Amino acid sequence: METKKISRTTIHKIILWAMVFAMLAVDHLTKWLTTTNLARGQSHPFIQDVLHFTYVRNYGAAHGMFRDSRWVFLSLSSVAIVVLVIMLVFFYDRFSTLANFGAASILAGGVGNMIDRTFFGEYLFGGGVIDMIDVRAFGGIWGPVFNFADIFITLGVVVFMFAFIRDEIRLAKGNKAKSFADTESSELPPTCEKPPQATPLASEEGMAEPNHDHDTQN
Repeated sequence: METKKISRTTIHKIILWAMVFAMLAVDHLTKWLTTTNLARGQSHPFIQDVLHFTYVRNYGAAHGMFRDSRWVFLSLSSVAIVVLVIMLVFFYDRFSTLANFGAASILAGGVGNMIDRTFFGEYLFGGGVIDMIDVRAFGGIWGPVFNFADIFITLGVVVFMFAFIRDEIRLAKGNKAKSFADTESSELPPTCEKPPQATPLASEEGMAEPNHDHDTQN
């Protein structure tokens, strides 16, 4: 009985979706640990004045953005999640492996925070995202408290944009090289062919004229 070989693309897809669920697991495990060990607003130093774990609720986007435009942001987030799922399911082959990794990372972070907003509030879609990573080094230049989902989203955007720009540059170089090769081939002179040689009807020996000297001497 023949065994079907799993294609490389299928293996990549399995790894990609496993990565998405692993990121979701990490995100919600850290959120669960935060809510079970800290009260809201409480902070615990991991490295004093460098890195603290602080339990806060964020009702905006990643890193506290769009706090005052909640429903607009929720709608855009839902559309983005649907687009990313469609991209990874139906258009996986149109993007490079690195670009798909970036999209999967954005998806994992977006779904992780969307679960908080949808189910962890007083009413449906009334929840706030659980944040806990509080970077205080260098005078707190990192701004608001964030979580692992925010890290995945930021990392995914950077990776996806890098892969997209890299792939576009490669495509442009390939098209330019092909165009140059086509131009070079069109400027070459046509191949000169030798005209066919006429085949003699008879050899020179067969066409030799009769010798009249013998008749003259006689």
